[in-house]
Amino acid sequence: MTEDHSEDELVTVEYVAQKLGVDGTTVRRWIKMGIVSYIELPHVGKRSTFRFRRADLSNIMTPKKGKEKK
Repeated sequence: MTEDHSEDELVTVEYVAQKLGVDGTTVRRWIKMGIVSYIELPHVGKRSTFRFRRADLSNIMTPKKGKEKK
């Protein structure tokens, strides 16, 4: 059985953290710093709930072309 993921599918902070090999706290810090695009869901309580589009995660994980180090 293959998984068919839509590029518009929303994923959690924990999922993003796992895929990027970082802690969820780091992902939340990136949100506060404006480094990653996110969707904030309505919530009750102190902690905000965030989701990310799978397409945005793919963009983060794609290596950027730049100057090569010598």
